[in-house]
Amino acid sequence: MSTDLELRLGEVLRNHAEDTMERTDTHEQLDVLRQALDDEQLRHSRVRMAGVLAVAASLALAAVVAGTLGDGPSNTPSPAGKPEPSPTLVATRFLDAFTSFDVGAADGYLAPGAHLEIWGVERDEAWMNEQARWLRATGFTYDPGPCTAEGPTTVVCTFDYDGFGSRRLGRGPFTDSFRLTIDDGAIVEGALTVTGGPDGFAARMWRPLAGWVTQHHPDDAALMYADWPGTSRQAVDDRAIAVWVTMVRRYQEAVEEGRAD
Repeated sequence: MSTDLELRLGEVLRNHAEDTMERTDTHEQLDVLRQALDDEQLRHSRVRMAGVLAVAASLALAAVVAGTLGDGPSNTPSPAGKPEPSPTLVATRFLDAFTSFDVGAADGYLAPGAHLEIWGVERDEAWMNEQARWLRATGFTYDPGPCTAEGPTTVVCTFDYDGFGSRRLGRGPFTDSFRLTIDDGAIVEGALTVTGGPDGFAARMWRPLAGWVTQHHPDDAALMYADWPGTSRQAVDDRAIAVWVTMVRRYQEAVEEGRAD
C-alpha cells in the first residue's frame, strides 16, 4: 500500500515529466528528468531518515527516563516504622500465651536475659515446657484477666484458674497475678504472685491432695514429689506425670465419696 508521501512523489514526477517532454532536446529532457528523480529521491530519503531519527530519539529519551526512574530512589514514601507496642499490650499478649500453655509464644515476649520467677523458680524455656506438660495433665485451666499499668513500665496481670479438679469439687476458681516490668517492647523482669490464705489454691487443693496421697499411697507420693519426703515441688518426668494423673482422679473420687477432705 502506497504512503501519502509516495503518492505525492508520483504526482510531482508526472507533472515534471510532462513539462520536460515539451522541450525539443530529448537528451536535455532525459537529463532534467534524471535530475528531478534524483532530487525527489533525495528528498524522500531525507524525509524517511528524519522520521527514523525522530523515532530513535524518542526511544532513546524514553530509555533514559525509564532508567533514571528505575535506578534512582523511589518517590513513593516508605511506610513508617510500626510503633512500639505499649507495656500493657505486651503484658496482655504474654498472659494470653502463658494461660494457653504456648511456651514458645510467651518466651517471645521476654527480652534477652530477662528475669521471670514462677513459683519461686527462675524460669527458662525448658523448665516452662516441663511445667506446661504437668499443668495440662493434672487438669489446670486458665482464664486470663485484665492487665493494668501501675507506672510507665510496670504492669500487673491477673488470671483465674482451676486445678486438680477444683471446679468439679466446687473449690475454685483461684486468682493469681503477674507483676511485669517492660522496656523497649519486651519483658525484662517479672514474678508470679500466688494468692495465699485459707481460700488460696495451696490451702484448698495442694495440701489436702498431698496429705491424702502421703497417707494412703506413700509409694506413689515418693514418685510425685521432687523433694520427697517433702511435698512442695512436683516431679515432672513422664513416670511422675502418669502417677499424678492417676492420684488426682482418685483424690477427686475420694472427696466426692466423703473419704477425703
